[in-house]
Amino acid sequence: MPGVTDAGAVCTPPLEGECGDYFYSIPGQTSPNDADANDANFNIVDNGYFRTASIRLLTGRSFLPTDTASSPHVTVVNETFARKWWPAGDAIGHTVLFGGRGENGNLLQIVGIVHDTKQFSLDSAVQPELFFPETQSPAQAMVLLARTAVDPMSLASSAEQAIQTIDKQVPVRLHPMSYFVERTLQQRRFITLLLTIFAGLAMLLAALGIFGVAAYAVTSRRAEIAVRLALGAEPGRVKTWISAQILRRVAAGCAIGIAGSLLSRQIVSRFLYGVSAEDPAVLTGACVALLAVAAIAVWLPARRAAKIDPMQTLRAE
Repeated sequence: MPGVTDAGAVCTPPLEGECGDYFYSIPGQTSPNDADANDANFNIVDNGYFRTASIRLLTGRSFLPTDTASSPHVTVVNETFARKWWPAGDAIGHTVLFGGRGENGNLLQIVGIVHDTKQFSLDSAVQPELFFPETQSPAQAMVLLARTAVDPMSLASSAEQAIQTIDKQVPVRLHPMSYFVERTLQQRRFITLLLTIFAGLAMLLAALGIFGVAAYAVTSRRAEIAVRLALGAEPGRVKTWISAQILRRVAAGCAIGIAGSLLSRQIVSRFLYGVSAEDPAVLTGACVALLAVAAIAVWLPARRAAKIDPMQTLRAE
């Protein structure tokens, strides 16, 4: 189709899990009869998948049309798999026995190593993975990928028609790759929204609390404030004095909060991706925001304190 630059097929595309997982052993290093059997994820692809998905080939080769059912069976592994067994980087040419205890298994030769791919979610750890050519390990269902030079959804209707000209019974669901990325972030975004709402409520409660404390401090120290004003203290200095006393306590609370956030960074980091739980800019911004809210909350009580009539207050006392 015009606008399509590459096409390939895979059993399970990135961020959608694995096609399956099974036991394997490395001849000369492990045995299928070992008590602790190794297992790895596997995926089934055609010879255009890696190119279409922009999964970089690090060394060796990809699958070829000559990799047929009658030719020696081959596999391409991800770099996590290769690094686990051959840290020196000499995985090409070695063999993998794919099968569990008591099975004859299938002997596969490693012909290529590809860059790690996130198969489950953006923040999941990459697992050892083997790729099998579809010509040697046919799958019951495959997902077709197409790389386009234009907006992929602008080709949706044409792609559906092209597929249905081959087989009208095939159900067609078309999505851009961004759809799968967004889907992996839905739960994280929902949790982030809840945390944002709770943080906003906490900020509102903090503002109300600071306002209440400042108002009580002004009421309980009216006589002291009146004496200061009677002795010549400027109203602006009184406002600054009241505000500074409250803001010092808020700053101390920020310091305690930063210490608490650093202690709980292991818990918080589970909800983050691409952001550090110890990001100084975030921690500084939170403190600045809280101090700004505190300054606004204490402004009205401090303003009232500066407007106290010293003579009337002292007579009442």
